[in-house]
Amino acid sequence: MSGKPEIVTQSSERVSDTIARLLIFSSTEFTDEDAYIDVDLSDFGKIAVEIWIAKDSEPVATQDYGPRGQPAKIHERMKKAFPHQVIFGEEFSVPAPTEPHIWVPDRQVMAFIFKYRPQDYLRESGIIPLDHKPSVRRRKRGPEMREPGTSEDEAQLQNEELRLCQEELRVRREKLKVKKRELQIQKEEMGIQRAELQIQKGELQIQREELQMQSEELQIQSEELKMQLDTIKAKTRGKKAKLESHSQA
Repeated sequence: MSGKPEIVTQSSERVSDTIARLLIFSSTEFTDEDAYIDVDLSDFGKIAVEIWIAKDSEPVATQDYGPRGQPAKIHERMKKAFPHQVIFGEEFSVPAPTEPHIWVPDRQVMAFIFKYRPQDYLRESGIIPLDHKPSVRRRKRGPEMREPGTSEDEAQLQNEELRLCQEELRVRREKLKVKKRELQIQKEEMGIQRAELQIQKGELQIQREELQMQSEELQIQSEELKMQLDTIKAKTRGKKAKLESHSQA
């Protein structure tokens, strides 16, 4: 451990062993149906960071990811409080875990809970003050004065845009890594197939040589049989000649 703080971010979530999906903001779907008036929204808009001490379980064969990222529908009375939500976006391939584990919670150390609300809703609720435009004096010389906070807001927007671009670049790099890995696996598979074809060619060559040897052996056997047949014919002719000489005597 180096002792340096580690920044942990999460821009996507697994939905299966080999598929992950990006987390993106989306507009909330509203309805005027009375069935949604008494829906519990206590966890809606809440960002919770919980720190637990957990124990590692035994490896599991499959992991249950469950249905996640389904857009929520709420009553239109809460339109100002919850104008948007986080849902799943584009999916992309990720390497499958080698030995999936499940962390079993033991005890909670602490929790940080942030209740997210839009600025307009917070202003109407009196939680943050309304914006006031102070009178601006113009200098006789020099650049025009800006309203306080304008440059900071622009800087925050630029930083947010930069962060989003960096996050998109990181996701693209991860996709590129996955594609490179897939190409490497395909190359390795093609190398294995080539080696198997080479082995098959060697086996076919051996079979051809064995067939050639068998053909040569059959040729030798045929010649030996022919020689034996010629010998038998010669002996038969000799015996026949002797019999004929005896009969003439």
